[in-house]
Amino acid sequence: VHFGGDCDSKTLLLYCMLRQLGYEVAIVGSEKNNHVLLGLANVPVNGAFIEGGNKKYYLWETSDATWIPGDIPRKLLAYDDLKIIYNK
Repeated sequence: VHFGGDCDSKTLLLYCMLRQLGYEVAIVGSEKNNHVLLGLANVPVNGAFIEGGNKKYYLWETSDATWIPGDIPRKLLAYDDLKIIYNK
């Protein structure tokens, strides 16, 4: 079994699943770095987040199963163009 897939596929899958379960989620992206993350609002975590619509969306690196919401790779913290690209 190959558990491959890139960041946008995994982020979109988790977005759809969590949205269906009632979580407030957003897709967060960096156009310069061609990367996307998942954002989770109203969850009991700390760490890296982006604000949008008076909410904190805690960032989740979905391309590696070892990361948890709010705890993202150091290189992603340096992305200066992260923004919410979808949260309907």
